[in-house]
Amino acid sequence: MNFKNITPQYAEFTQDMLRTMIEYFDYFADVEGVLSVEVTELGVWVEEPTTKAKKFIGMARYSQRDIENMRRAQADKHKH
Repeated sequence: MNFKNITPQYAEFTQDMLRTMIEYFDYFADVEGVLSVEVTELGVWVEEPTTKAKKFIGMARYSQRDIENMRRAQADKHKH
C-alpha cells in the first residue's frame, strides 16, 4: 500500500464527546464490540446497529460557515 496517495480524514473529539461514546458504547456497538462513528459537517454521530437509530455525540468545533452564520444572525439582531 502506498501511503503517499492516501488522503487523511480527521475527526475532532472533546473529552465530553468521548465520555458520551463510552457511556453508550454497549448500546451502539455491534455484536463484535465495534462502535462505528459517522462524521458529518453537522457533527459526530453513532448508530445503533439493529434499529439504525442515531445519537448525536457532539461537534468539537463549529465550521467556518457556522461561525459566519452566527455572526450574521448576531449582527441582524442588533440592527432591530
